[in-house]
Amino acid sequence: MLTFRFVASAIVVALVLPASLPAQVGQSLLQARATGHTLEDASLVSTVAARSLDEEVSNESLNSTHHQTFAFRPEVDGRPAQMSTFRLSDDGRLFACVTGGSSAEFEGYVQVYSPEYELVEQFGLPFSPTAIDLDSSGNMFVGGMGTLCKMNPEGEILLTTGAPNLEGVDFEELKAEAMAEAEAMMERQRESIQSQIDATQAQIDELLAEQESEGELSRTEQRKLDSLERRLEAYERMTDQQAEINEQMIELRLQSKGSITTIAVTERDVFVSTAARSGSGYEVYRMTHTLEDAEQVVNSLRGCCGQMDIHAMDDRIYIAENCKFNVGVYDRDGDEVQRFGAKLSGENQGFGGCCNPMNVICCPDGEVLTAESSLGKIKRYDADGELIQYVGEASLGGGCKHVAIGFDQVRDRYYVQNAGPHEICVRELKDAENE
Repeated sequence: MLTFRFVASAIVVALVLPASLPAQVGQSLLQARATGHTLEDASLVSTVAARSLDEEVSNESLNSTHHQTFAFRPEVDGRPAQMSTFRLSDDGRLFACVTGGSSAEFEGYVQVYSPEYELVEQFGLPFSPTAIDLDSSGNMFVGGMGTLCKMNPEGEILLTTGAPNLEGVDFEELKAEAMAEAEAMMERQRESIQSQIDATQAQIDELLAEQESEGELSRTEQRKLDSLERRLEAYERMTDQQAEINEQMIELRLQSKGSITTIAVTERDVFVSTAARSGSGYEVYRMTHTLEDAEQVVNSLRGCCGQMDIHAMDDRIYIAENCKFNVGVYDRDGDEVQRFGAKLSGENQGFGGCCNPMNVICCPDGEVLTAESSLGKIKRYDADGELIQYVGEASLGGGCKHVAIGFDQVRDRYYVQNAGPHEICVRELKDAENE
């Protein structure tokens, strides 16, 4: 069995939030992608976990061309690891952005795997990477929380700069904004909990009034009263346990503002998608290969659950506008030139789920691949946006999440990220026996 190693970035709220923080508050804070794990600098050897085809998604009745053969599970020295995303090179090598372990020297790594799934390189980074792309010379452009860097093929960091959406921003002003946003968020949480308390208390009062007038409640009504009283106690505990705004919470907000969701490199430009500088949503910036002259070219993008993916080829930017259920195509100046896709639940002609497609890449021949979160569907479109191939359906589990996709044209092999268990699913061409 071949050996393999991946690591992934994740939202590590458990490391930075008080243990008593109510679940509702914690869920809101998950919007900020905090990082805190580091990766041990050691000989990284892990296992390719072969997955039975019986675990394949059962709905393969739509003439899929490829089937899932196995899935790689990230691991560092036998410990669970986290992978934020990956990108394939033209020669089929896989470049994974990973974090994990306990090394004090590096926050994260770029790990490089051969087409035979062997770890061939590992490059340390002073930040946790969340986005990566390559230029035609093999240079790596890597982004993390508020940081961009350019690395040569040997892993040497040549250039480093800040996230383009934060260029020229006064840190104290940004911190004040984060504080105001955190306070507003906590107030909304308090109002929401109080609303639940009031509604529950009103139902209890109604049952108690009935008990007083009738002398007793029916067994069904008594069970309902007991349930409501337990619910009220739970809401009141949540109120007592609400955390105060602290430096860790502000750091979460600051990191979310500097988040970099994708990098897309062409011969001419480097495009970077980031959280919007102010308000909600996402923006796309164009930069030079020296990471200079950042200019916002697309704004007001909406993405579900912190997800916004882009790819670029020639002078075109392809954006997986998941809230619109289509792929938006823009020129390098941000002018829309094309759009395809629609919400058609249950049909391959459109995108299903609550928000899709989640990820998009371009193939060397100009065709476009999309991946759908939760549903796991992988589709190929021609340059005019017409569906020409249904690749298959990866086993991804529910929920909105990043589902990076890769296509090895030489080997006719597809990769798709499964963020939940931190693995990459591999799909290969069906033979007669598997059709």
